[in-house]
Amino acid sequence: MSGFDKNIKTIVPLLYWLFVVVFIIIFVKAIRLKTSDRTVFDSISNERLIQKRSFYAPKGNIYSYDNVTGELLLLAANEIRYDIYLDLGIGKINAVGEKDKIDWVIADTLWKRRLNDLCSLLSQRFPSKTKTQWEEYLQKNRAERNRGTLIAKMARQDDLDALKNFGKIRNAIFADLKYKRVYPYGDLARRTIGIEYIKDGIDTSNGIEGFYASTLQGSKGERLERKIAPNLWIPIDDTLLIKPKRGNDIITTLDIPLQELAETALKKCLDSNDAKEGCVILMETKTGYIKALASFTRKTLKDRKKKTDQEEKDDYYYYEDRNIAVGSRYEPGSTFKTVTDMMLLDKGYCDTSIIVPTGMKEFPNASKPIYDVNKKGRDKDVSLTRAMEISSNVGISSLVYDYYGQNYKSREQFAKDLQEYFPYKKLETDIMVHEPLPTIGSSRYTDDLLRMSFGYVTAMTPLQLLTFYNGIANGGIMLKPIFVRQVLQDGQVIKTFSADTLKRRMCKPETVKILQDILKRVVIYGTGRRLKSASYGIAGKSGTAEVNYSGGDVKSQHRLHRASFAGYFPADNPQYSCIVVINEPKGGVTHGGDLAAPVFREISDRVMGVNAQRVEETSQNNIAKSNNITSYSTTDKKNRFVDNSVKIKSALLSDKVPDLKGWNLSDALFVLERLGLKVTFSGYGNVKEQSIKPNTKIERGKTIILTLTKK
Repeated sequence: MSGFDKNIKTIVPLLYWLFVVVFIIIFVKAIRLKTSDRTVFDSISNERLIQKRSFYAPKGNIYSYDNVTGELLLLAANEIRYDIYLDLGIGKINAVGEKDKIDWVIADTLWKRRLNDLCSLLSQRFPSKTKTQWEEYLQKNRAERNRGTLIAKMARQDDLDALKNFGKIRNAIFADLKYKRVYPYGDLARRTIGIEYIKDGIDTSNGIEGFYASTLQGSKGERLERKIAPNLWIPIDDTLLIKPKRGNDIITTLDIPLQELAETALKKCLDSNDAKEGCVILMETKTGYIKALASFTRKTLKDRKKKTDQEEKDDYYYYEDRNIAVGSRYEPGSTFKTVTDMMLLDKGYCDTSIIVPTGMKEFPNASKPIYDVNKKGRDKDVSLTRAMEISSNVGISSLVYDYYGQNYKSREQFAKDLQEYFPYKKLETDIMVHEPLPTIGSSRYTDDLLRMSFGYVTAMTPLQLLTFYNGIANGGIMLKPIFVRQVLQDGQVIKTFSADTLKRRMCKPETVKILQDILKRVVIYGTGRRLKSASYGIAGKSGTAEVNYSGGDVKSQHRLHRASFAGYFPADNPQYSCIVVINEPKGGVTHGGDLAAPVFREISDRVMGVNAQRVEETSQNNIAKSNNITSYSTTDKKNRFVDNSVKIKSALLSDKVPDLKGWNLSDALFVLERLGLKVTFSGYGNVKEQSIKPNTKIERGKTIILTLTKK
């Protein structure tokens, strides 16, 4: 036998016994893992099924400040909602060695006996499915042993309570707490406050809420959650590892009664003139506060999902489709003449007594004549002041042509000079709206030079133009508009905002005074004469722009117009500025002085407290009564929300539910949330009813439902 064979006989037995030893070791190790080391597997399993997960805190509230009562009025708040799931899976399977038996989370006998009743309840609470459809849905998910069967998204507290009180399925119900943004004043100022939408799969907002998202958002909390289905986690209990911090509140500059009036007056004008769209902005002169902003677009009924009886009778309706006041730019027409006038006067090219032609005039190198409204031929010569009063296109363009019309170079200079007086930049104010850049075209050609002088070949948003007029009212100091005045944290003011100054000197002081006098005369003697009876005095300029000017015939009967009025009041002590824009009216009235000026007057009367009772009676929104609304003071009044009045202090020190009847919602939310109660509400105004009776011992975490009504 060779040496090789001897080695084989020696190696094979060694390998055999080595294999046996390894097998024994593996077997013993497996037994140990099955018994003593089982906790390791449990730990790993728990890490997969139970984790620390973050969740969002409720957003802060958005308020307006009532200058008359000193109260905070709630514009946007949170209402507690729930995503509800039903566990239709198995709780456990008995251990090996015992009789195999499935223990369902909802016992099989209970399921068979009460399924019909459960489906009846679900069809009543959540009518998106019929009773039969609910039964098919639940049976299918039970067959699949689905531990996270969705019942409802954003359900109300009473819906959850009804399910938890049904039979013995409480332990099979899981609810994920959510917060729904609610608006006590409905659609009032909705585009300004903000519209929620989903972008790239993330909930976001525009408007004021979008701009102040980080302030309102708060900080995330952390809790233990259990995975019950793919991508579905639910809290294990109410124990929080890290408590979420509620977002801060903000107080806007909006005035609710004035916002209601602005919307009512604008809708009435749009509807009676079958206009395409329109907007109103009311701004406080000295502070830059936006007190009201209304913006409506006409929509046909086929675009509306729900129709009221009145809407069925009409051909269209108006709603805030987009914020045209901040996000749309237009050729302003004659309201821009004030910019041209400022530039000519400030540069010393003329004074108010210079004589200019009116009516109609042909200019060298121009393709067509320039006309005044309803003028077909040459009219009398007048002063520049009178030309502004009657809004003469011919008068203002003649002056511009005399100083800039000689050649290409001088004509191009006109557009450059205008930009010294009107800032062609975005305002970038504190509201998330796509604001377009103001534009100004070339004035190289004679036609463009002439048309630019009275508000064509240039475009800006209504808010950008109002900012210019507010600067005149403010003595030549141009302020940046502002929508939020303060930030609150736990009821205390932690930040106060003031408007930035865009220009400390728009022009020479004497030029401002001249323009202020001209704008007063426009109302007394000119196109704004519908406003001259106001005892407090109004100053401003009307505008009538032809929308399809460049593409149509001057004599066409199908011209589209844009009517506007921009100005301020009181004329001798300006406190508010305002702009009204009405786009494409189809009625017989198209001029700014006849169409936009009456809307301006209705708003200014309400602000100044003149004939407030008449406005209150005619308002479609039942505006709150006020016979003496004076001009706004920049000194903040103490409000009930911040000064911790006696009733609030008393309620916070008690362990009983307070009697909330007559309370405003701001105070009620402040107290109830700090007492540990969850709050839902319906309606707006003051508390009329509460679901938990006064003097009931407080149970933290319980939900109280408030019913609100206007005073």
